[in-house]
Amino acid sequence: MTSPSVQGEKRLFPVAHSLLHPVALAEEVRRRYGLRGDVACALVSRGINDIYAIQTETSRYALRVAGANSRTPAARVYEFDLVTFLERAGIPVAGPVPDRNGALYFAVEAPEGSRTISLQRWVSGKLLSAVLTEDAAYRCGLVVGDAHAALRSFRPAQPHPGWNMTGVRDRLPFLLQMVRNNGGDVAFYQRLVASVMAAMAVVDGMPLPRGDLHGDVHIDNAMIEADGTVVLLDFDNCGEDILVKELVNFAWRNRYLGHPEAINAAFIAGYDSRRPLTAQEREQLPLLIVARDLFIFSAYARNVQRDGFIGAMAHSYERHDALTRKHAAAAGVV
Repeated sequence: MTSPSVQGEKRLFPVAHSLLHPVALAEEVRRRYGLRGDVACALVSRGINDIYAIQTETSRYALRVAGANSRTPAARVYEFDLVTFLERAGIPVAGPVPDRNGALYFAVEAPEGSRTISLQRWVSGKLLSAVLTEDAAYRCGLVVGDAHAALRSFRPAQPHPGWNMTGVRDRLPFLLQMVRNNGGDVAFYQRLVASVMAAMAVVDGMPLPRGDLHGDVHIDNAMIEADGTVVLLDFDNCGEDILVKELVNFAWRNRYLGHPEAINAAFIAGYDSRRPLTAQEREQLPLLIVARDLFIFSAYARNVQRDGFIGAMAHSYERHDALTRKHAAAAGVV
Protein backbone atom coordinates (compact mmCIF):
# COMPACT_ATOMS: atom_id res chain seq x y z
CA MET A 1 0.00 0.00 0.00
CA THR A 2 1.32 3.47 -0.88
CA SER A 3 0.64 6.82 0.67
CA PRO A 4 -0.58 9.84 -1.30
CA SER A 5 2.04 11.63 -3.32
CA VAL A 6 4.43 13.66 -1.17
CA GLN A 7 6.22 16.44 -3.11
CA GLY A 8 5.73 14.49 -6.30
CA GLU A 9 7.05 11.21 -4.90
CA LYS A 10 5.34 8.12 -3.57
CA ARG A 11 6.64 6.22 -0.58
CA LEU A 12 5.66 3.10 1.28
CA PHE A 13 4.07 3.89 4.61
CA PRO A 14 5.59 1.89 7.53
CA VAL A 15 3.69 -1.30 8.36
CA ALA A 16 3.58 -2.95 11.78
CA HIS A 17 1.93 -6.22 10.78
CA SER A 18 0.75 -7.03 7.27
CA LEU A 19 -1.65 -9.74 6.13
CA LEU A 20 -0.24 -11.86 3.32
CA HIS A 21 -2.67 -12.46 0.47
CA PRO A 22 -4.20 -15.98 0.56
CA VAL A 23 -4.16 -16.39 -3.22
CA ALA A 24 -0.45 -15.57 -3.42
CA LEU A 25 0.26 -17.90 -0.48
CA ALA A 26 -1.66 -20.72 -2.16
CA GLU A 27 0.44 -20.39 -5.31
CA GLU A 28 3.70 -20.18 -3.35
CA VAL A 29 2.84 -23.29 -1.34
CA ARG A 30 1.70 -25.19 -4.43
CA ARG A 31 4.99 -24.43 -6.15
CA ARG A 32 7.29 -25.13 -3.21
CA TYR A 33 5.59 -28.29 -2.00
CA GLY A 34 4.68 -29.77 -5.36
CA LEU A 35 0.97 -29.93 -4.54
CA ARG A 36 -1.19 -31.08 -7.42
CA GLY A 37 -4.48 -29.71 -8.59
CA ASP A 38 -6.22 -26.71 -7.13
CA VAL A 39 -4.84 -25.30 -3.87
CA ALA A 40 -7.03 -23.07 -1.73
CA CYS A 41 -5.82 -20.91 1.14
CA ALA A 42 -8.03 -19.28 3.76
CA LEU A 43 -7.15 -17.22 6.82
CA VAL A 44 -8.07 -19.00 10.08
CA SER A 45 -6.70 -16.66 12.74
CA ARG A 46 -4.59 -13.55 12.99
CA GLY A 47 -2.13 -12.71 15.74
CA ILE A 48 1.59 -12.73 16.39
CA ASN A 49 1.48 -15.67 13.98
CA ASP A 50 -1.14 -15.75 11.24
CA ILE A 51 -2.65 -19.18 10.59
CA TYR A 52 -4.16 -20.25 7.25
CA ALA A 53 -5.88 -23.45 6.14
CA ILE A 54 -4.47 -25.01 2.98
CA GLN A 55 -6.86 -27.28 1.11
CA THR A 56 -5.97 -29.48 -1.85
CA GLU A 57 -8.17 -31.98 -3.65
CA THR A 58 -7.07 -34.72 -1.25
CA SER A 59 -5.38 -33.14 1.78
CA ARG A 60 -5.59 -30.35 4.31
CA TYR A 61 -2.75 -28.54 6.05
CA ALA A 62 -2.16 -25.61 8.37
CA LEU A 63 0.11 -22.80 7.21
CA ARG A 64 1.79 -20.67 9.86
CA VAL A 65 3.08 -17.24 8.87
CA ALA A 66 5.24 -16.03 11.72
CA GLY A 67 5.45 -12.39 12.73
CA ALA A 68 8.24 -10.38 11.17
CA ASN A 69 11.62 -10.89 12.84
CA SER A 70 9.92 -12.61 15.77
CA ARG A 71 12.76 -15.09 16.22
CA THR A 72 16.34 -15.34 15.06
CA PRO A 73 17.24 -17.84 12.31
CA ALA A 74 19.05 -19.95 14.93
CA ALA A 75 15.94 -20.02 17.10
CA ARG A 76 13.86 -21.17 14.13
CA VAL A 77 16.29 -24.01 13.44
CA TYR A 78 16.06 -25.04 17.08
CA GLU A 79 12.24 -24.91 17.01
CA PHE A 80 11.84 -27.12 13.95
CA ASP A 81 14.50 -29.55 15.18
CA LEU A 82 12.63 -29.89 18.47
CA VAL A 83 9.18 -30.38 16.92
CA THR A 84 10.53 -32.91 14.43
CA PHE A 85 12.25 -34.78 17.26
CA LEU A 86 9.02 -34.96 19.26
CA GLU A 87 7.03 -36.16 16.26
CA ARG A 88 9.52 -38.95 15.61
CA ALA A 89 9.39 -39.87 19.30
CA GLY A 90 5.64 -40.42 19.02
CA ILE A 91 4.56 -37.29 20.90
CA PRO A 92 1.37 -35.83 19.37
CA VAL A 93 2.40 -32.51 17.84
CA ALA A 94 1.48 -30.57 14.71
CA GLY A 95 4.72 -31.37 12.91
CA PRO A 96 6.13 -29.49 9.90
CA VAL A 97 5.78 -30.83 6.36
CA PRO A 98 9.00 -30.74 4.29
CA ASP A 99 8.93 -29.08 0.88
CA ARG A 100 10.20 -30.69 -2.34
CA ASN A 101 13.80 -30.03 -1.25
CA GLY A 102 13.34 -31.20 2.33
CA ALA A 103 13.20 -27.71 3.87
CA LEU A 104 10.80 -27.28 6.80
CA TYR A 105 10.18 -23.58 6.30
CA PHE A 106 10.80 -20.69 3.95
CA ALA A 107 10.71 -16.91 4.25
CA VAL A 108 9.20 -14.08 2.25
CA GLU A 109 9.83 -10.37 2.47
CA ALA A 110 6.81 -8.42 3.69
CA PRO A 111 6.61 -4.61 4.13
CA GLU A 112 7.53 -4.95 7.83
CA GLY A 113 10.35 -7.45 7.31
CA SER A 114 11.09 -11.12 6.74
CA ARG A 115 8.32 -13.58 7.68
CA THR A 116 8.95 -17.28 8.20
CA ILE A 117 6.33 -19.64 6.76
CA SER A 118 5.84 -23.33 7.50
CA LEU A 119 3.37 -25.92 6.28
CA GLN A 120 2.18 -28.16 9.10
CA ARG A 121 0.08 -31.24 9.61
CA TRP A 122 -3.60 -30.39 10.02
CA VAL A 123 -5.02 -31.38 13.40
CA SER A 124 -8.67 -32.39 13.49
CA GLY A 125 -10.59 -31.75 16.67
CA LYS A 126 -11.18 -28.78 18.92
CA LEU A 127 -9.02 -26.41 20.87
CA LEU A 128 -8.67 -27.42 24.50
CA SER A 129 -10.19 -24.06 25.42
CA ALA A 130 -13.41 -25.01 23.63
CA VAL A 131 -13.86 -28.30 25.50
CA LEU A 132 -12.12 -27.49 28.76
CA THR A 133 -12.71 -30.14 31.40
CA GLU A 134 -10.61 -31.58 34.19
CA ASP A 135 -10.17 -34.76 32.15
CA ALA A 136 -8.93 -32.81 29.12
CA ALA A 137 -6.53 -30.84 31.32
CA TYR A 138 -5.25 -34.08 32.88
CA ARG A 139 -4.66 -35.55 29.41
CA CYS A 140 -2.76 -32.43 28.43
CA GLY A 141 -0.57 -32.80 31.51
CA LEU A 142 0.21 -36.38 30.49
CA VAL A 143 1.33 -35.31 27.02
CA VAL A 144 3.52 -32.51 28.37
CA GLY A 145 5.10 -34.92 30.85
CA ASP A 146 5.75 -37.41 28.04
CA ALA A 147 7.25 -34.62 25.91
CA HIS A 148 9.65 -33.61 28.67
CA ALA A 149 10.67 -37.24 29.12
CA ALA A 150 11.32 -37.67 25.40
CA LEU A 151 13.32 -34.45 25.20
CA ARG A 152 15.85 -35.71 27.72
CA SER A 153 17.67 -37.25 24.76
CA PHE A 154 17.23 -34.22 22.47
CA ARG A 155 20.57 -32.76 21.44
CA PRO A 156 19.94 -29.59 19.42
CA ALA A 157 22.51 -28.40 16.94
CA GLN A 158 21.83 -24.84 18.12
CA PRO A 159 20.58 -24.65 21.75
CA HIS A 160 18.18 -21.85 22.60
CA PRO A 161 17.11 -20.43 25.99
CA GLY A 162 13.50 -20.26 27.15
CA TRP A 163 11.67 -17.20 28.44
CA ASN A 164 13.38 -15.30 31.23
CA MET A 165 13.47 -11.96 33.01
CA THR A 166 15.82 -10.48 30.42
CA GLY A 167 12.79 -10.10 28.17
CA VAL A 168 10.93 -8.29 30.94
CA ARG A 169 13.86 -5.95 31.52
CA ASP A 170 14.09 -5.13 27.82
CA ARG A 171 10.34 -4.47 27.60
CA LEU A 172 10.11 -2.57 30.88
CA PRO A 173 9.85 0.89 29.21
CA PHE A 174 6.76 -0.28 27.31
CA LEU A 175 5.22 -1.68 30.49
CA LEU A 176 5.89 1.48 32.50
CA GLN A 177 4.43 3.62 29.72
CA MET A 178 1.28 1.49 29.68
CA VAL A 179 0.99 1.78 33.47
CA ARG A 180 1.50 5.53 33.22
CA ASN A 181 -1.10 5.85 30.46
CA ASN A 182 -3.64 4.07 32.65
CA GLY A 183 -2.95 6.16 35.73
CA GLY A 184 -1.25 3.24 37.50
CA ASP A 185 1.52 3.05 40.06
CA VAL A 186 4.74 3.22 38.04
CA ALA A 187 6.94 3.03 41.14
CA PHE A 188 5.24 -0.22 42.19
CA TYR A 189 6.18 -1.90 38.92
CA GLN A 190 9.72 -0.58 39.03
CA ARG A 191 10.12 -2.10 42.50
CA LEU A 192 8.37 -5.32 41.55
CA VAL A 193 10.49 -5.96 38.45
CA ALA A 194 13.69 -5.32 40.41
CA SER A 195 12.55 -7.64 43.21
CA VAL A 196 11.47 -10.46 40.90
CA MET A 197 14.63 -10.21 38.82
CA ALA A 198 16.75 -10.58 41.95
CA ALA A 199 14.67 -13.52 43.18
CA MET A 200 14.74 -15.24 39.79
CA ALA A 201 18.52 -14.91 39.67
CA VAL A 202 18.59 -17.02 42.83
CA VAL A 203 16.14 -19.54 41.35
CA ASP A 204 18.23 -19.87 38.20
CA GLY A 205 21.11 -21.00 40.41
CA MET A 206 19.08 -23.72 42.12
CA PRO A 207 19.43 -27.39 41.13
CA LEU A 208 15.92 -27.49 39.66
CA PRO A 209 15.23 -29.96 36.83
CA ARG A 210 15.94 -28.31 33.50
CA GLY A 211 15.53 -29.30 29.90
CA ASP A 212 14.06 -28.41 26.55
CA LEU A 213 10.38 -27.53 26.62
CA HIS A 214 7.45 -26.14 24.64
CA GLY A 215 7.62 -22.82 26.49
CA ASP A 216 4.00 -21.73 26.09
CA VAL A 217 1.66 -24.63 26.82
CA HIS A 218 -1.88 -23.37 27.43
CA ILE A 219 -5.46 -24.16 26.47
CA ASP A 220 -5.23 -22.38 23.10
CA ASN A 221 -1.98 -24.08 22.15
CA ALA A 222 -3.37 -27.61 22.37
CA MET A 223 -6.12 -29.46 20.56
CA ILE A 224 -8.03 -32.56 21.56
CA GLU A 225 -8.98 -35.02 18.84
CA ALA A 226 -12.10 -37.17 18.72
CA ASP A 227 -10.32 -40.11 20.36
CA GLY A 228 -9.16 -37.93 23.27
CA THR A 229 -5.60 -37.44 22.06
CA VAL A 230 -4.19 -34.05 23.03
CA VAL A 231 -1.96 -32.50 20.36
CA LEU A 232 0.49 -29.71 21.21
CA LEU A 233 0.62 -26.71 18.87
CA ASP A 234 2.73 -23.58 18.38
CA PHE A 235 6.28 -24.12 19.60
CA ASP A 236 7.15 -20.48 18.92
CA ASN A 237 8.51 -19.99 22.46
CA CYS A 238 10.35 -23.28 22.93
CA GLY A 239 13.75 -23.35 24.58
CA GLU A 240 15.88 -24.82 27.33
CA ASP A 241 14.63 -23.81 30.75
CA ILE A 242 13.41 -24.85 34.20
CA LEU A 243 10.88 -27.58 33.46
CA VAL A 244 8.32 -26.48 36.04
CA LYS A 245 7.81 -23.25 34.09
CA GLU A 246 5.70 -25.30 31.69
CA LEU A 247 3.13 -25.79 34.46
CA VAL A 248 3.24 -22.10 35.32
CA ASN A 249 2.51 -21.15 31.71
CA PHE A 250 -0.61 -23.34 31.70
CA ALA A 251 -1.83 -22.19 35.11
CA TRP A 252 -1.25 -18.49 34.48
CA ARG A 253 -3.46 -18.28 31.41
CA ASN A 254 -6.30 -20.13 33.14
CA ARG A 255 -6.14 -17.76 36.09
CA TYR A 256 -6.17 -14.77 33.79
CA LEU A 257 -9.26 -16.12 32.03
CA GLY A 258 -10.95 -16.98 35.33
CA HIS A 259 -11.12 -20.76 34.94
CA PRO A 260 -11.49 -22.94 38.06
CA GLU A 261 -8.31 -23.91 39.88
CA ALA A 262 -9.45 -27.53 39.50
CA ILE A 263 -8.39 -27.29 35.85
CA ASN A 264 -4.84 -26.39 36.85
CA ALA A 265 -4.81 -29.08 39.53
CA ALA A 266 -5.86 -31.69 36.98
CA PHE A 267 -3.13 -30.62 34.54
CA ILE A 268 -0.48 -30.76 37.27
CA ALA A 269 -1.75 -34.18 38.40
CA GLY A 270 -1.39 -35.52 34.87
CA TYR A 271 2.10 -34.10 34.53
CA ASP A 272 3.09 -35.25 38.03
CA SER A 273 2.11 -38.81 37.15
CA ARG A 274 4.73 -38.76 34.40
CA ARG A 275 7.42 -36.73 36.18
CA PRO A 276 6.85 -36.24 39.90
CA LEU A 277 7.59 -32.66 40.96
CA THR A 278 10.16 -32.09 43.67
CA ALA A 279 9.34 -30.17 46.83
CA GLN A 280 11.75 -27.44 45.74
CA GLU A 281 9.93 -27.04 42.43
CA ARG A 282 6.58 -26.67 44.19
CA GLU A 283 8.07 -24.06 46.52
CA GLN A 284 9.04 -21.86 43.57
CA LEU A 285 5.62 -21.88 41.88
CA PRO A 286 4.33 -18.61 43.48
CA LEU A 287 7.44 -16.68 42.38
CA LEU A 288 7.39 -18.19 38.89
CA ILE A 289 3.74 -17.15 38.51
CA VAL A 290 4.69 -13.52 39.24
CA ALA A 291 7.56 -13.74 36.75
CA ARG A 292 5.06 -14.98 34.17
CA ASP A 293 2.71 -12.08 35.02
CA LEU A 294 5.48 -9.63 34.21
CA PHE A 295 6.62 -11.52 31.11
CA ILE A 296 3.12 -11.52 29.57
CA PHE A 297 2.16 -8.03 30.77
CA SER A 298 5.33 -6.48 29.33
CA ALA A 299 4.91 -8.40 26.04
CA TYR A 300 1.34 -7.13 25.78
CA ALA A 301 2.56 -3.57 26.39
CA ARG A 302 5.15 -3.88 23.64
CA ASN A 303 3.00 -5.71 21.09
CA VAL A 304 -0.38 -4.04 21.46
CA GLN A 305 0.29 -1.51 18.71
CA ARG A 306 1.24 -4.31 16.35
CA ASP A 307 -1.22 -7.06 17.24
CA GLY A 308 -4.09 -5.40 19.09
CA PHE A 309 -6.21 -7.77 21.14
CA ILE A 310 -4.74 -10.94 19.75
CA GLY A 311 -5.75 -14.54 19.79
CA ALA A 312 -8.39 -16.05 22.03
CA MET A 313 -7.40 -13.90 25.03
CA ALA A 314 -8.59 -10.30 25.06
CA HIS A 315 -5.97 -8.43 27.05
CA SER A 316 -7.14 -6.05 29.75
CA TYR A 317 -4.85 -3.66 31.58
CA GLU A 318 -7.05 -3.79 34.69
CA ARG A 319 -7.07 -7.58 34.76
CA HIS A 320 -3.31 -7.82 34.25
CA ASP A 321 -2.71 -5.29 37.00
CA ALA A 322 -5.03 -6.98 39.50
CA LEU A 323 -3.63 -10.46 38.86
CA THR A 324 -0.03 -9.29 39.06
CA ARG A 325 -0.66 -7.60 42.41
CA LYS A 326 -2.46 -10.66 43.76
CA HIS A 327 0.34 -13.01 42.74
CA ALA A 328 3.06 -10.63 43.97
CA ALA A 329 1.46 -10.50 47.42
CA ALA A 330 1.10 -14.29 47.54
CA ALA A 331 4.79 -14.73 46.61
CA GLY A 332 5.90 -12.11 49.13
CA VAL A 333 7.89 -10.06 46.63
CA VAL A 334 6.29 -6.68 47.44
